[in-house]
Amino acid sequence: MKKLYTIILSSVLITSLNAQTALTFDGVDDYLDFGNISIFAQSGDITVEAKVKTTTVLDYYPLVNNTTVDLFGFYEGYWLGVDDFGYATLFLGDAATVGDGYYVTGTTLVDDGQWHHISGTVINASSASPTAMLYVDGVLETTMTVPNLNIFSGGTFYVGADEEDYYHKGEIDNVRLWSRALSVTEINDNKDSCLAGTENGLVALYQFETGSGSSIVYDVTSNANNGTMTLMDINQSWVTGFTCLTISTSITEANNDNSVDIYPNPFENKLSLQFSENISYPITVEVMDYLGRQVYTQIIEDDVIEIFLDKDIPTGTYFIKLFNEEIQTIERLIKVK
Repeated sequence: MKKLYTIILSSVLITSLNAQTALTFDGVDDYLDFGNISIFAQSGDITVEAKVKTTTVLDYYPLVNNTTVDLFGFYEGYWLGVDDFGYATLFLGDAATVGDGYYVTGTTLVDDGQWHHISGTVINASSASPTAMLYVDGVLETTMTVPNLNIFSGGTFYVGADEEDYYHKGEIDNVRLWSRALSVTEINDNKDSCLAGTENGLVALYQFETGSGSSIVYDVTSNANNGTMTLMDINQSWVTGFTCLTISTSITEANNDNSVDIYPNPFENKLSLQFSENISYPITVEVMDYLGRQVYTQIIEDDVIEIFLDKDIPTGTYFIKLFNEEIQTIERLIKVK
């Protein structure tokens, strides 16, 4: 039975919205250049993420690139972007197949003019059978075994372009590089959040907050590997980005004898709640989204109950709140497809 915490003094969920700037790319020749720096040449587990807004994809649109072709014609490194059909794609170098590599492609079209979060991860990179995963808006869409992986590259780290002279057309925001594979829970927790730059394993964070008049894109982490706008207008290229979220709680927590099991988590459309015998009824259940908006409420009388959330409710992070005159408890939930 999973122990929850009871909120004794208060349970205030504070959500602030932080409007950001982003950069728009013309699809012809402009990009961000971050140089050839060793920290970008990851060889172990990795996560690379970006926000993208684009329409009518005509070719491969790079978001993040650190690939090269070695002297023997092998691709090495990693590439995150949108393929020529409009699907999110993670490309990984393959040390055993000349001119090929691994294309880990999603199943959701992202060329609809809306902001989408794309994340690619590699786990167990040093093993004989590493696994690559591609997420779109926090949903795991594709998993692929990638033997003979070679993501270590001595190439230049670009945003909006790659070594093959493909250029992104559309808007990019919030680029992140991690030296570990994030879990589905972490991806959902972070995808719409404003990170501090001090998170475990985060080696580069570009939130594109510089704004009009500057050609520099700053790395929020202490590594300070800043990038330079190339063939971009320092005024016209800065546009309104997506709105990231900062969530904090003002609570005092303490254990008591009340407990509840909430499963599964992550979940799809159904949650089960099983209470211990010493909880008194009735109990009000509320489910809130990341903005604190209520998406479900019910008063329950039984120690076992199932909650069905409409399949049209989007995937993402939610909070379930259970309370009566004696207790008040909040727990984070992840809804997946």
